Amino acid sequence: MKAYQADLATKQANVESAKTALADAQAKLNDAKTITAQKQAVLADAQVKLNAAKNAVAKAQAQLKADQAQLDTLNAHLIALQNAPQALADAQKALADAQAQLAADTTALNDAQAKLTDAQTAYDQAKSDYDQAKAAQDQADADLKTAKDEQTALLQKEALAKQVAEQQAQLAAQAKAQAQARANGYQIANGQVVDANGNPVAGWTVKNGQAFDPEGHAVSLETMPMTREAYKAQQKGQTSAKTLPQTGDNAGEAAALAGLGLIAAVAGALGLRKRED
Repeated sequence: MKAYQADLATKQANVESAKTALADAQAKLNDAKTITAQKQAVLADAQVKLNAAKNAVAKAQAQLKADQAQLDTLNAHLIALQNAPQALADAQKALADAQAQLAADTTALNDAQAKLTDAQTAYDQAKSDYDQAKAAQDQADADLKTAKDEQTALLQKEALAKQVAEQQAQLAAQAKAQAQARANGYQIANGQVVDANGNPVAGWTVKNGQAFDPEGHAVSLETMPMTREAYKAQQKGQTSAKTLPQTGDNAGEAAALAGLGLIAAVAGALGLRKRED
């Protein structure tokens, strides 16, 4: 019993440890979910900025293409008007303006491309942070499930151990009562339990032909269908109380064996769970 109590205390400590691990895993999961939500918001903002930068680059490229086409047209006009001084001057001015616009548009394109690069870098970092947060959340979910599974297994083992202990205590008490009845020659007579001398045994009762000790444990006793006086007269003619039939003892032993069989079955189930773990 001491060994069982020590083992029971160890299992209880394991249950408490599993509860602590479960709480820690739940807290980590909550933290991971919060971080994941934050990183997801950052990722969404980076995506918006990236899309805006891509649109700006596309617009600048279109404007640059239009400027180049206009420059080509002006160059053609300039060649055609080489012999017209005023027209040449106008064309040269238009060419200079177009070149200046081309330079400005080129600068705008370079700026847009730089912003695109920055936006892409920010997006990549946000995506990496999100992936890490999601992985942490997945791990926290797995840890929480493991903690719950371990707690369930410990509680099941605890219930099996408690059932075995209760059955062992019941059988021990019943065996003690049976031994007491055997040693004192207890039997049922006239609806009550009497000792070898025919005297009623205090605290013992009989219900529906079944004897019970003061603790309420059922005990198998021989039933003598005679009065107390007849039983005493019979006892005077017997040399020893040991000559009485032992059918009650055999019934008690059969009940004890059945109880031990139940303990063996429960203990076997407990051992199987341990091997599975």
